[in-house]
Amino acid sequence: MPGNRGKIAARNQHPKTDTPNKNLKTMKKSISTLLLAAIAAFVGTASQADIYTWTNGASNLAWDAASTNWNDGSNNVVWADNNTATLGATGFGAIRVFGTQTIAGLAVKSAG
Repeated sequence: MPGNRGKIAARNQHPKTDTPNKNLKTMKKSISTLLLAAIAAFVGTASQADIYTWTNGASNLAWDAASTNWNDGSNNVVWADNNTATLGATGFGAIRVFGTQTIAGLAVKSAG
């Protein structure tokens, strides 16, 4: 009886593989979970940006790769890319930027 064979075969199919859409949804969920885990691992290991405060310590108003115009909290240092630049009342003047300087953040602070 051909009509009965189809019903029996349908009952014997594996419940997790009986529809291609279900497999696709499961695979997408697995890939999403894997990507989220990879992003979390990367973000968890990335170092936090330091805060560099402009002081014009070299007295040349130059934001470049050689002038010690930034303070890292304890010493005047040269700018290191991917840090947060803080500009305030210290080192007053028009800052000249030389080359490409990459920042993680910018804070402009002013008294008054």
